[in-house]
Amino acid sequence: MAEKERMCMQQTEAIEWVAEQMPGGFFVYHADEKQKIIYVNQAACSLYGCENEKEFRELVGNTFPGMVHPDDRARVLSSIDEQIAERSNKNMDYVEYRIIRKDGSIRYVEDYGHHSEMTDYGDVYYVFIVDVTEKKHAEEAEAANRAKTAFLTNMSHDMRTPMNAIIGFTDLALLNIEDQALIKDYLEKIRLSSEHLLLLINDVLEMSRIESGKMRLNEAPVNLLDILDNLTYIVKGEIGDKQQELVIDTSVVTDENIMCDKLRLDQVLLNLVSNAVKYTPNGGKILVSISQAPAGDDGVSAYEFRVKDNGIGMAPEFAERVFEPFERENTSTVSGIQGSGLGMAITKRIVNMMGGTISLETAPGKGSEFIVKLNFKTLPSENKKVEPSVSSGTFDEEGFKGKRLLLVEDIMINREIALAMLSIYGFDVEVACDGDEAVEKVRSKGADHYDAVLMDIQMPKMNGYDATKAIRALPDENVSKLPILALTANAFAEDKQMAFESGMNAHIAKPIDRDNLIGTLSKFIV
Repeated sequence: MAEKERMCMQQTEAIEWVAEQMPGGFFVYHADEKQKIIYVNQAACSLYGCENEKEFRELVGNTFPGMVHPDDRARVLSSIDEQIAERSNKNMDYVEYRIIRKDGSIRYVEDYGHHSEMTDYGDVYYVFIVDVTEKKHAEEAEAANRAKTAFLTNMSHDMRTPMNAIIGFTDLALLNIEDQALIKDYLEKIRLSSEHLLLLINDVLEMSRIESGKMRLNEAPVNLLDILDNLTYIVKGEIGDKQQELVIDTSVVTDENIMCDKLRLDQVLLNLVSNAVKYTPNGGKILVSISQAPAGDDGVSAYEFRVKDNGIGMAPEFAERVFEPFERENTSTVSGIQGSGLGMAITKRIVNMMGGTISLETAPGKGSEFIVKLNFKTLPSENKKVEPSVSSGTFDEEGFKGKRLLLVEDIMINREIALAMLSIYGFDVEVACDGDEAVEKVRSKGADHYDAVLMDIQMPKMNGYDATKAIRALPDENVSKLPILALTANAFAEDKQMAFESGMNAHIAKPIDRDNLIGTLSKFIV
């Protein structure tokens, strides 16, 4: 008996010696509910940043699940359960997951394990692990480079297409300067191409801001029906052109007044509906439905937004990647549909920022349905805050005759465009080329000399924010009543917020939309 015990001890020592010579980690744990660790070699301890076995066991709670990153744990344990269930399987189980080292850093490991039975321990799992962090990062970098290369190829094509139209039709207009009907047609095509190019540029800039962490949420009282009315107005032109049917169902919404970032919710819904319009053929149908769960004691209710179309749908392999940046099922050359491949990635990131989820149900030829789930604090009806909408209608020429504006703009071509637009409506416009000059003009002539100020933001000497603050600080009792409107290419939500914080009354983004410019001015000039 003593000889047998000695031989078993020698075998155990030999196995442990072999395990310690392995270049990678090796460990054994019980294949039961607790999954306690039986043995671990020094290489595995070192991989987790531990100097010895005691440190390692304390770090991971002496269990295998404790060795796995919390976000990967369910997937890994499911893989193990499948192997244990298939007793006849003699192959090594493979899974990749992240680990958290003692210093808090994260590494990637490949795990090769197998279920077995040991005389002394019963059912066990023995596992070999190896650090593949550098390999993983290299693969991710290669995949990112491939995606960005494809993105740049697509964007080069898609940006050159409207640019070709803009340059080409401008050249043709110059050659046919006497043919007014033809020039009008060319100018309309230039306008449409310019708007498309702007959308592409906005997507690229928006994605860059999200990834750099510069996007922030600004919650305020919002009415859901107002958002849907605005959405309908924006897309009605595209819907009409394709003779599609847009149906909006809010029949099960009991609380339409909520607290949320209106701009971001607008953006999410507009991206989804525009996408549905784009990929649904002429005569198709798009359904936007909103449902609401009863509010809890905290006044927060779960809302579900569904955007469903009967368009071309997506293949399963692309549906899995649709929320990744730069992904498009086909290039615009193949599909004839242009876009940056960033719209859904932007949408998902905004939904994530708002604490919600987005999912997709789709199949080729059967359309797509995007489902967004968000939680909002509900508000009583009397708290409804209606933001004034800008009319897209026409205004009488010279309807503002005798009204005086101060246009603060440092770039000559921008001044020329704004002056030409404003002169159509009878405005008397004075010009300041930087913030310093603007402050001096208001100081010397008095705030009541002007009916409003159109203020650029990025200017030499003094920017628009500081110029506005300086004007508001002037010892003139009328400066508080002087409307100051940002007219700027700083067009993001944060820029708009900074404009208001500096003392401005409204924000108008460049490129200048004439109806928006005049409509906004009309709110402040009687």
